[in-house]
Amino acid sequence: MRALGDHRRRVDLLKKVQRESKDAELKSYAAKVLPVVERHLAMARDMNRRQ
Repeated sequence: MRALGDHRRRVDLLKKVQRESKDAELKSYAAKVLPVVERHLAMARDMNRRQ
């Protein structure tokens, strides 16, 4: 399922931004958005299991 891979990559990217970015606003944005993307990833995994 493509959505699963997309969400995994997005989670990895946001975690990398939190770890490595020097930009405080960007780090703040990543911290705000990451939990939402992680929930979406969990939903995509659940949908994938049901198929």
